[in-house]
Amino acid sequence: MHQRGFLWALVLTALMTVFSPAQAQEKIWVQAVAGPALYEQGQARTLVFQATREQAVKGVISRVQLSLHYAGAAIVKSRLCHLLSGTCVGLQGGTLNSAAFAGLAADSAFSLDYQLWSWAGPKYPLHVQTRLQVQYQ
Repeated sequence: MHQRGFLWALVLTALMTVFSPAQAQEKIWVQAVAGPALYEQGQARTLVFQATREQAVKGVISRVQLSLHYAGAAIVKSRLCHLLSGTCVGLQGGTLNSAAFAGLAADSAFSLDYQLWSWAGPKYPLHVQTRLQVQYQ
């Protein structure tokens, strides 16, 4: 009896996953960018992310994820902006997972502004690696 209830729950979960409209229409575009190195405290850079023509993005954003990695002991201030709307979100640490851009045009470019705020160890060139993922419907 217990096994039959488990099987029905499994079947219902599978059907909900397959026929869920939000799941079926969710798409993503992803871009990874290596930024130029930062050498001095206060130095800032801007990276631009844009979906490619091959990705043919049409729709509105549901969620944005950004990761920012660098080797070195430093504090980096950064913010991600949706260029069409001007909406910006500051990063806390090296990741962002946000619905703050929800409802905005998914085909708009994003900019990432980042600045070497202070050194927290040896001063080596700070090479920044980023990855932006835009989920949209």
